[in-house]
Amino acid sequence: MLGLEYALAHSTGTAALPSAMLGIGIGKGDEIICPSITYWASCLQVYSLGGTVIFADIDPETLCIDPEDIERWVTPRTKAIMVVHYLGMLVDMDG
Repeated sequence: MLGLEYALAHSTGTAALPSAMLGIGIGKGDEIICPSITYWASCLQVYSLGGTVIFADIDPETLCIDPEDIERWVTPRTKAIMVVHYLGMLVDMDG
């Protein structure tokens, strides 16, 4: 149906996060930028894989991660940015 040889099902989005992080190779020494207000599931998996969470500020109007603040936290060790659309508000993805 999906045109794939293999697929991996998960019971929830929270359960899918560690698989996604493992799939992109998150490991010891890697950093993931997360919003400073988030559900624990956004960052707990990073720690279990040996990575570090870097918290970026949020936009006070949307409560989502502030794209301008992300830029100040990006380093050569940054492996991913965890975008959380918080409380039905959308992150400024273009930013």
